[in-house]
Parts: sequence; structure tokens; C-alpha cells
Amino acid sequence: MRRRSSAFIGICLLGALGFFVSLSLIEKHVTARAGGGVDEGLCSALTIFSCEETATSAVSEVGGLPLAVVGAGYYLAVLLLAGLLRFGTRIFTRVPGVLVGSSLLAVLGSFALFVFSLTTLGKLCPLCLALYGVNGGLLLASLYVHDEGRKAAWAQALRPWHLDSVAGLLALIVGVTSVQVLVYAPAKRAARSASKGMAPLSDVPVAVDLSGAPRLGPEGAAVVIVEFSDFQCPYCQGLSSALEEVVGANTDVALHFRHFPMDHACNPLIKEKFHEWACGAATAAVCADDQGKFWPFHDAMFREQAALTRPELEARALELGLDVARFHTCLDAIATKDRLERDLEQGVALHIQGTPTFYVNGLRYVGGKTREELEILVQRARDSKVSAGSD
Repeated sequence: MRRRSSAFIGICLLGALGFFVSLSLIEKHVTARAGGGVDEGLCSALTIFSCEETATSAVSEVGGLPLAVVGAGYYLAVLLLAGLLRFGTRIFTRVPGVLVGSSLLAVLGSFALFVFSLTTLGKLCPLCLALYGVNGGLLLASLYVHDEGRKAAWAQALRPWHLDSVAGLLALIVGVTSVQVLVYAPAKRAARSASKGMAPLSDVPVAVDLSGAPRLGPEGAAVVIVEFSDFQCPYCQGLSSALEEVVGANTDVALHFRHFPMDHACNPLIKEKFHEWACGAATAAVCADDQGKFWPFHDAMFREQAALTRPELEARALELGLDVARFHTCLDAIATKDRLERDLEQGVALHIQGTPTFYVNGLRYVGGKTREELEILVQRARDSKVSAGSD
């Protein structure tokens, strides 16, 4: 009886802990997707830690809904089931089996996410690791909460279709919906509102050298955007797509690209390995530009950010119709290295600290932006130009 009581308390405490950690992850997800930095404190305690990488990865959302929202809803459901376990024992007799089955699925999902983070991203989210531990603890506690012990709990888990399972599913739906409506949606609206109202880092425009920078859009455009970017940066991927859409929809906007890979292999500001394939990707883009294929190569690398090793870049060059022998020679050429260094030197001179950083008619902005937000910045630049011309 004492073991069952301890297991019940453990389920309640772990469910509450999982819920509050998930709320923190929701906040970081919203901030990261809005282009804000979240790698501070615990998220940057070790070099392998990064909440940003996981929050902006392909598996951080399911059907547009953050996994953190699903997680928070799940932990709410666990607490609701714990309530049924305590107060509805005569009606809901198979709740321990539901808890065992659901926590087992959570543990398996945790393992899959851990492997993905470690092998594909090369980074781990410490808050996610905490939830993996919570899920393991819930599985263990659920096995001991049944009156007749672990075997009975496993037996119930293997017979999932009963009234208690329906109650568990309804609890999950209620939990996820509540978190989505009461937490995630307001946070997302607030982030968008803050982003739209964000001013440039300085009201004084600076001159940015455009010589040799690949250009998309008309020469002599009224609105000139200069992007300092990193092909392994998740924020840069989203911003790049939005910028190309803006340029395609506005005949008076031009985009110029500058390389600023965030890794110690080529960037003097970075003192340790960070985006380990970024310098090689930037070098490859310079070589693609040498053959007039910068933008197709640029788009292909952002589409496949997990495939930026040298053999993969050479395979991509072949797919895009580049002269592969010339491309291969270019990758190791001193002139290519010098060209990349010029971009980096300009970024350092402009005091750029991270990517993406971009300039709209000389005004500096940092972080990811949606197409709608970029359109606002473009219109501001137009209005400012008209105002200056009328003085």
C-alpha cells in the first residue's frame, strides 16, 4: 500500500514537473521561431546544448503544432488520470494500464527524439532531456501504482480498448486544446506583434559594400537588402525563403548575399566548433557563383541543411549542372578562400555577432522574419526614401 501511495505521489509530481518544463519549451519555441535567441543559461551550459537548434528543427512541430504543446497537454492528461486514479477507482479500474501504455509511448518517442537530436542536429536540448527523464519516471511509477503490482499493470496496458482508454484520450484532447488556446496562441500573437513593431538596431543607416555580392533583383533598386547568412543556420533558412518571396513580388527590391558562417574553421569571432559544415558550404556557394549558379545552389543548400558535407556538396553541384571538375578545383583555391574572407572581414567590421543579420537600405535588423514582416520593413524603407527626397 505504501509503494502504491508513493507511486501515486510520484506520478503527480512528475506530471506537474513535465507540464511546467513544457511551458518553458513553448516559450522558447515561440521566441526561436520569431527569430529571437534562446540559447542562454541552461541552454548554453555545454557546447552540445542548444534549445534553438531543436526548437527550429523539422521535428519540433507536428501538423504546425509544437511538440511542446502536445507534451504540456499530455502532462495535463496525466494529472487528470491521476485524479481518476484517486477519486474514481470504482468506475475507472484500468487507469494504471492507461498510464503505463501512454508513458511507454512517451519513452519510445523520447528515445527517437534523442537519437535524432544527437545524430542529425548534433545538439541536445537540456529541457528536452529533462522531459525524457520525466517520461521514464512516469513509466516506472505507473508500473507500481496498480493494486496488484507490475504484472497486472502491464496486462492492462496490453488491452488498450476500454472505457479508461477513452477517458485518457479525452483527457489528452482537453489538455492539448487547453494549452494551445490558453498558452500557445496568445504567446504566438504576442511574438508576432513584438516582431512587427521591432525597430532597427540603429536609426543611422550604414554603408554596406555590395561589390562582388550575388544579387537577386534589379540593379539600382530603390530598396536594397543585404543579408549576412550561414547555410547551417535554421533562422537563416526561413529568412532566406521569405526574402526571395519579397524580391519576387516587388520590382523595386534587390537582395545581396554576404557569407558569415558561424564556425571557428573560418570565422575569427567563433572560438570553437559550432556550425561545422557552414564554412565548407559557404566555400561551395562561392564556387557555384563562379559558374553563375549561386542562387540555385543557395536554395538547394537551405532545402537540405542536414546534407552539407563536401561529398554531398559535390553531388549537388553535379545535380545542378555545374562543371564538377572546375567546382572541385575551386573549393581548394586560394582565390575562393580570399573571397570568403572578404565577406567575413566586412561582417566583423560591421560588428555582426550572429546570423541572420540583414540591412534594409543601411538599417540593421537581426533575426528571422516572415514575408509579411519583411514587407513592412520594405515599405518603411520606401516611405523613408520618399520623405528624404521631399526635404
